[in-house]
Amino acid sequence: MGWEIGVVEAMNQWTVVHPSFDPMIRFLASYLPEVSTLLLVIAWFAYRREDLHSRTGIVCAAVAALSGIVVAAVIGHFWYRPRPFVVLGGMDHPLLAHVADASFPSDHATVVAALAAAFAGTHRRLRYVLIALAMLCGAARVAVGVHWPTDILGGFALGTMIGWTTWSLRRHLERFSFWLMHLTWVIRSSHGVAYTRTRS
Repeated sequence: MGWEIGVVEAMNQWTVVHPSFDPMIRFLASYLPEVSTLLLVIAWFAYRREDLHSRTGIVCAAVAALSGIVVAAVIGHFWYRPRPFVVLGGMDHPLLAHVADASFPSDHATVVAALAAAFAGTHRRLRYVLIALAMLCGAARVAVGVHWPTDILGGFALGTMIGWTTWSLRRHLERFSFWLMHLTWVIRSSHGVAYTRTRS
């Protein structure tokens, strides 16, 4: 763990020297799951009604993300690894308040890696965006002292495995995607009818 302590301390010291980046670092370290969820919702409504293949990819990504959260929580429950701010007795530049629960694996890294891997077959551009965001998020969470570097790497590996596994099972999710796709269309159509009647 010696080299990891050095990395965490060096990255936290960087935030001391560059305080103007504090808001961005806090945002990247805290809200990436919410941003990823918003991207999923936008992607779902952006595709044509009949585009079952792309919508199945979105469902796979959502299932992979939820699975990643569960698996990461189970690992953290059975193996407690203290977070950097606990081991170091606090950070020189504390940017983010966090409970002292298990550090490994990073659930943020797990979720975003799962999304990126599950999107590999249908949303390549979005996958690259998520990979970039995941790397920034991982660096930010190390810098604020809530994760060790290997927590991030472990989360990436775990999430990628879960994402690939979910995508390999996409045929089993196509029927659910089909019904969810048509339910979305019915809801949007009913709102359109209601809006038209209100205008008239």
